Amino acid sequence: MDLDGREERCGDPNNDLALPPAHPHRLMKERAVMIKDIRPMKMTDLPVDQAEGYLDDGDWFLEQKMDGARGLVTWTREDGFSWQASGGGPLKFAAAAQHLPVIEAELVRLFEAAQVTAVVVDGEVLVEEGTYHVFDLPYVHYAYQDSPMIVPEEMYVHRRNCIDRIFGMVPGATVKIVPSARTSREKILLWHRIREEGVEGGMLKRWDAPYESGARVKHQLKLKLVKTADVIVTRVERRFDEKDMVTHGSAELSIRIPQDRDPKPYRNFKSGKRIDRATLDMLKEGSPRARAQAKDYMWAPRDYLVIGNASLIGKDKSIDVGDVVEVAYLYWTGGALIQPRIIRKRRPEEKAVADCWIDQLPEYSRKAVWV
Repeated sequence: MDLDGREERCGDPNNDLALPPAHPHRLMKERAVMIKDIRPMKMTDLPVDQAEGYLDDGDWFLEQKMDGARGLVTWTREDGFSWQASGGGPLKFAAAAQHLPVIEAELVRLFEAAQVTAVVVDGEVLVEEGTYHVFDLPYVHYAYQDSPMIVPEEMYVHRRNCIDRIFGMVPGATVKIVPSARTSREKILLWHRIREEGVEGGMLKRWDAPYESGARVKHQLKLKLVKTADVIVTRVERRFDEKDMVTHGSAELSIRIPQDRDPKPYRNFKSGKRIDRATLDMLKEGSPRARAQAKDYMWAPRDYLVIGNASLIGKDKSIDVGDVVEVAYLYWTGGALIQPRIIRKRRPEEKAVADCWIDQLPEYSRKAVWV
């Protein structure tokens, strides 16, 4: 579908023709929209095997799903910043919050350059990078206009064009735009790169949909790339009710590793605590007390690495220590599986414990993928 006739640029004070058409449901009362009441919109999961049908559909855009801390930013010249987490409460995740002062400074610079007086921005804080990635813009009010240019009822394509105007005119190192693929060719290329690069997944967004504050919607769909692996059960815990049904159960999952792949190969022979080489070197170069602690560690790499726990509720009751199970998981951090779920118990002739090596876990990336 050709969107050229619909994709007007977001408000330009020097060009009245650049203003996007008003949303058909916009009323005068929206001048009084209370931006403090806007809450993060929630997306619906879509099975990855259904993604292909959307790539050729002109009604849908494709973007990368960023893996960070969700952050809905509300800012006005009078009151400054407030941040909401995905559930609508204050953003309290300390690892993300430590980056907010730097991010806020760059946001203010961008808002002032665009003559914005009030705005609500939706995005993701990538903790490792200290960056904020913008993917939606439910509210914008410019200094040169009497009423808001963008309100939550506005179509996504117009909200998206405003993102490009405000955050793309003066690119910064800390605040970035999540790339958007609109044509079939762009979407196919981006989807291919998302799958190749080992990132979390993609987001499908209808071009004409509003921003529904606090609601779970079906016009923005999450595509999480779920992976599978064969792992070893190294501990089992179950509780049963009077009907012999499992009311609580978990399996510790492990994987075989070569000695040079153990992330923490040094073991304290007194406490059993494990550390990596960098930590040991810090102890050796530290205070007299730290140097004494370093002597308690010895090289003792493991043959197996514990990589997570999975629920046994509703699973095969015969699963026990020493069995191999196939698990689905979201991604591998390098030290743990995220959201592992047991699919089935593997028969010994299918998969032996000796064959369950760490090499089957692909490296995971949080980096931004570009079209």
